[in-house]
Amino acid sequence: MSSKSNSINCNKYFSKFGTNESHNIFSGDAVYIQESQEVQINVNYIDALFEDPIYFGLVVEDGKKPETTCLKLKVLYVSKVDHQSSYLISDLPIISSNNSINQSRQYSFKIPVSQLDQNLLLNIINNVYEGCYSIIFESANQEAFQYEFIYNFTITATKDSQKLFDTSFKYKILAEQANSDAPQSELYWCGDFDCISKLNVTPSILINDTFFIKQVILDSEKSKQFLKNTEVWYSGNGFNQKQEPIKINNTIPGQVILQLEATIALSKLNIKVISALSETPSLNNIETTIQIRLKTQFDINGRIRWCTDLTCQTLFEESPNLHFNDLFSFKIHYILDNKKDYYFTDADVWFNGYGLDKKVKPVQFINATLNQVIVQLKAEVVWKSVRIQVQTLLLNPTQEHDPGICINTMSEEITCIKPEGQEYCADYECEVCGDYGFLAFVNMILLAFII
Repeated sequence: MSSKSNSINCNKYFSKFGTNESHNIFSGDAVYIQESQEVQINVNYIDALFEDPIYFGLVVEDGKKPETTCLKLKVLYVSKVDHQSSYLISDLPIISSNNSINQSRQYSFKIPVSQLDQNLLLNIINNVYEGCYSIIFESANQEAFQYEFIYNFTITATKDSQKLFDTSFKYKILAEQANSDAPQSELYWCGDFDCISKLNVTPSILINDTFFIKQVILDSEKSKQFLKNTEVWYSGNGFNQKQEPIKINNTIPGQVILQLEATIALSKLNIKVISALSETPSLNNIETTIQIRLKTQFDINGRIRWCTDLTCQTLFEESPNLHFNDLFSFKIHYILDNKKDYYFTDADVWFNGYGLDKKVKPVQFINATLNQVIVQLKAEVVWKSVRIQVQTLLLNPTQEHDPGICINTMSEEITCIKPEGQEYCADYECEVCGDYGFLAFVNMILLAFII
């Protein structure tokens, strides 16, 4: 800034961001203000020169005179976490405040609930808003010094009233002189709280069961640090909630063991664990996610009914005569006495057989009718003795946090899925198939030579 006095020592401001070895602790949160119906985003830090008459604060927003500053503040909306594109925020005023008791300063901006759709990325199905912004302290000579904070937050709202009931907040620092890369980490399933060895398979977990996971640092340079301030988040299907662990053991460097309770049943539940490193506060938080299907006590078996077409007005009992690349349809219909206003959603589909377990994506998934779903698949394999397995969720979309009912369905056996243009089961099997019309032709030629 050209108006800066030559007598100002800018290094006193720059030192507030710390050094490579010791960073200042910048933190933040996302808060819902009920009275004004706004979401307030806060970033704060401890000011080592809080009471200094000249070098207090960082920018003019702190109440400083322009000639005593070396930095300017700007906030950008970041379209992606990797910062591939961004634009300057001009319609959300930055508010500065301070706390003389703990000598902290805070920068905030507010987003009215009515403008969440304009300022955040909304998952329309689940009403989970995701925001990614960067706050930049930039010197007059941009090449000389720039400190950038990229922070992400998640807000979960009710579908009808948009009343916010949960938020989460995290951030990282980008700076030329700051190494902000978080170490690689992994989550392991454990059989007990000692977690001496990890489980090689995902455990079968019912609602209200307790289970054990361990977060481990894979980076050898950081594995001697302890993990602290661990948070656990459950998310999926419109659900996003912080989960308090039953027990935590972080006494061994480089790992933390957690005992948790399965408080919600979803066909796909994401378990996210966030921990801070003991020697690098706030900067290199590690985040690891694992996915599991938490079953309810009401898991039931459905029945697949074969259809002549997508309307499923005509059904037949015998398994269809299928060739490679054929399209075929089936219906799952299930009504419970106390679950009459439910819809099927979130289906996983597999081709199963001896040596075959191939997950496939439905061509069409029609669930507009209560308690019924019509699925269209493509015969993507050439195989003998094939069954269709479907796992789906029967859910009432009007009931918040409804865990739903998991429906597990297995079809009757399909004798085989034949190669194209061939009316008998093949003497080979393939999970990833090519041009089997050509192969069938080659087989016929070879057979003719043999004869």
